[in-house]
Amino acid sequence: MGRQMYTVSGDFSLMIDWDKFFGNSSAVKKTEENSLNTMELKKPSMATMLLPWIAFWIAVSINPETGALITLIITAAVPLIMRDHRFVIWDQLSIVTVAVLSATANITENGAISTNVGYLVFGLFWLLSCLTKEPLCATYVKYNYGGESAHQNPLFMKTNYILAAAWGHVICTDSNLDLSA
Repeated sequence: MGRQMYTVSGDFSLMIDWDKFFGNSSAVKKTEENSLNTMELKKPSMATMLLPWIAFWIAVSINPETGALITLIITAAVPLIMRDHRFVIWDQLSIVTVAVLSATANITENGAISTNVGYLVFGLFWLLSCLTKEPLCATYVKYNYGGESAHQNPLFMKTNYILAAAWGHVICTDSNLDLSA
């Protein structure tokens, strides 16, 4: 499959469980045993990244000044709310970016430009992640497919690169960024 010598048609659920049937389950079991012996943070959650963005887009769209303050409070609370989860680069970048955009919206009293720039930056996160060893979506879902060993699965990686590129393209083209507003 890695050399694209085979194609699959029919029920895709077989491909999702492929590693259960043909893969090395000892690596997954070893990871599970390690997590039982030590108290580790939970796997990253995409909610950590999305919560600041959603608060920003909703609140600043309604009222740039008050909405920006509400967004800053929510963004500041995210590390507390998600303290049991491991943070990844996309979580950290989102918190900083949303804070800067919220402050800009508050200072300029213009929510339209800030929210449109926010959509553009969010889309660029997805697109730029395609230039890394792990696309944005794979960063969060790989734990459902064997953790770090998911990087060895070409189907998983290609699918996530396609998803990240598609989301990035759609979000960037729908950002409606018009700086003359």
